[in-house]
Parts: sequence; C-alpha cells; structure tokens
Amino acid sequence: MSPAPELPAPEPKFGTLRRVVLYPNRYCWFVLFSALDIMLTHTILHRFEMLGGRELNTFADFVIGRAGIAGAIGLKAFSIVTVVLILEYVGRQRPKMGDMLATSIVAMSIVPVLFALVQLAAVLTGAINADGTWQAR
Repeated sequence: MSPAPELPAPEPKFGTLRRVVLYPNRYCWFVLFSALDIMLTHTILHRFEMLGGRELNTFADFVIGRAGIAGAIGLKAFSIVTVVLILEYVGRQRPKMGDMLATSIVAMSIVPVLFALVQLAAVLTGAINADGTWQAR
C-alpha cells in the first residue's frame, strides 16, 4: 500500500492575511518585558507606596491616575500593537533598518524593568529606609 500523495496547500481566499510576522522572537521578548514593566510598576506604586514611588512617564502616570492598573494594561497593549505595526511596516520597506529597530526596541524595553528590579532590590535588602532615603553603611 503506497502512501497517499501529498496535496498542495490550499490557496488562501481573497482578503485573508497569511503573511508571517518578521520578528516573532523579538516580539515575544518585547511583550515579556512590557508585561514585567506593568507588574513591577504596579508593585512599586502600590506595595511600596510609603516610599513615594511614582511613574516617571507623565502620560502613563496620568492614565494610571485615571484608570488604575486596567488603564496601564490598556496603554501598554496599545503601545505594543503600535510598535509591532511600525516594525512590520519598516521591516518590509527597509529590512536592515527594521532588524536594527526591532533589536533596539527589545533593548530599550529592558531598561525600565532593570531599573525597577534595582529599586525593589534596594528596598528589600534594606538599602533604602522607610522614608525613601538611602541607608548609611
């Protein structure tokens, strides 16, 4: 018994989007660091409120003040979609620039996460006092 012949893949119907994204691995990292940014920001603003933590991004601070964590999530989701759409456009027009831009965006998304982790480490190790001043050693 011979195996059944392979049939060609069906052609996509008119209007169906079948293109693959250009930088899926970097998009995953970008989404991960964006989610960590929201979680760490929420932790710093609410769990360590006594230290006077605040959001440094003025617009994000405004959104968080008005809509809370749900607003922060919505703003971050909007920014992720916007960045991915821009990267897809730039990457299809100028592949080298799109590749460099995708890598740069992931690198930039690491910065607030690292900054927040350093702040939390300083608080949890006792390097910062309850009034927000640095502990003398």
